[in-house]
Amino acid sequence: MRASLTWGFGSWSDSAILKMQQMGPGAGHDEPEELSSRSSFGNKLYGDFICTRCLQARNQARLERQEEEERKRFAPHREHIKTISRRNETFDYDKIAYVEAVIAFSIMLASDEACEAGSIKQSERLHLCESSSLSGKLLARLFNVGVLRVDNDTGPHAVVIGEGGAWSYYPHMVNWRFSSDVEGRSFPQVLKQLGEIIDQRESDQDYGDAVVELWKMLAYDDALSHLTNEVDSYCLPDIRVGPKTDEAIWHALEHFSIPQVRREITNVVKNAAALSQRRDFARRHAVNTIPGTLISYVDRAISEGWQISPQLRNWQNEEPVLLTVLFNRVLGTGLPGFKTLSNSLLTSTVLDSNR
Repeated sequence: MRASLTWGFGSWSDSAILKMQQMGPGAGHDEPEELSSRSSFGNKLYGDFICTRCLQARNQARLERQEEEERKRFAPHREHIKTISRRNETFDYDKIAYVEAVIAFSIMLASDEACEAGSIKQSERLHLCESSSLSGKLLARLFNVGVLRVDNDTGPHAVVIGEGGAWSYYPHMVNWRFSSDVEGRSFPQVLKQLGEIIDQRESDQDYGDAVVELWKMLAYDDALSHLTNEVDSYCLPDIRVGPKTDEAIWHALEHFSIPQVRREITNVVKNAAALSQRRDFARRHAVNTIPGTLISYVDRAISEGWQISPQLRNWQNEEPVLLTVLFNRVLGTGLPGFKTLSNSLLTSTVLDSNR
């Protein structure tokens, strides 16, 4: 017959008796330990063991508490999103400005969902511009003029509510939706209408200024992004963008096209990386030489008549959508114009001819 030891709460199992035996002959007799309950006795023998079913129940209860706390915490955000989602319900696409028409057209061109249903989710993946910073600003621009509206299913983390009712948002975390057309046209018809506005080109009084604005913001964004990526590729300290860096980028863009400026930046950063390997040259100092070196590089290229070969990517699949729309549809030059068009050439051929 199996031996068992009776205690106030029931019987001890063989494993419990074995455990007590391993603790030594004096355990529980010569030096008794006071136990307040069966659970304290079990913890003494087996530690913090908990069965699978109890563990699942505990985790489920914790998740429910967290969800309830999150609902309470973000209740004001959800209510605010519900309120602002009622803005910009309709828009007159016949009266859209030229720049906004190009941006909206590019978004619909990049997203089947936007073209068919007017919905924009995960906008950062559209590759509208070279940097997510600029694409976020363009989304906010369309929202401010009434072309885009905030979808009601936007997550609460997309909105930040400050003191006094002030609020802000993260453009790429918002689920956007194009405003419905006042004439009742479907979104594929809206895309067609936007294309017709773009194709007016010189007939539109805003065409010249719009082209220069689009080229400048895309060119600077491309150059700065390329500079940052090149510096990162050599594991150099982060570039600190200041007036000198801005001056160097604009000086290069004034005389050379976007892909030519890429090549110049690549060469200048390569030289800075070589300087950073010298013992008498600090790595931060090497990075700080980039703006000045770029200006000198451009000046020598101009004075000595260098032929700067453009640094290109796949035109249809790798270049930003808005950039290809600008050259293919707005300017009508395609890739050849992209290789050669500088700021000085742009203003002399496009802006002056439109005035």
